Amino acid sequence: MEHVFVSPLRRCLRTAEILWPQTERTVLPELRETDFGRFECKCHADLADDPDYLAWLDTGGAKDLFGTETREQCVRRAEQALRNIIHTCKVNKLYRVGVATHGGTIMNILWKFGRPERGYYDWMTPNCGGWVVSVRENELVLQVLAGAAIYGGLALLLRLESMRYLMDMLRGLAARRRGEA
Repeated sequence: MEHVFVSPLRRCLRTAEILWPQTERTVLPELRETDFGRFECKCHADLADDPDYLAWLDTGGAKDLFGTETREQCVRRAEQALRNIIHTCKVNKLYRVGVATHGGTIMNILWKFGRPERGYYDWMTPNCGGWVVSVRENELVLQVLAGAAIYGGLALLLRLESMRYLMDMLRGLAARRRGEA
């Protein structure tokens, strides 16, 4: 991995440290997770009987209710992060970079730019999972090459040059888990 772009939140910073301890990192505030307003720091189970939360869910995240960030706001912010990443890669001639960010941010990026196209929730990424993507030259399109189980606590979006590199990385992570590296 030549460089890592990371959300400023501690979970992502820690994941980047674990996965790529020797790799230079750039913190991008645009990679932070969705602002859930007054629902922040609560899980779905905690809010299942909250009528305000249920009203917000009914909008599909489309409306700013109770201080929440809308899906469109999240998509615009994620797009800016992606544009910044691609620009930095072009200027610095980087071809293999990692991105440590949140599942919702990944969903927003892939829903808008991922190919093949899928529905928003079809891009849901499991914990410790991620995607391998290739950026098309001069287009803001992410060709999804594969899903990947990644060591760490968060979903990751990876832009890699080749599947061979991915396999080498996954073998290294497996060795690290076993204490061999």
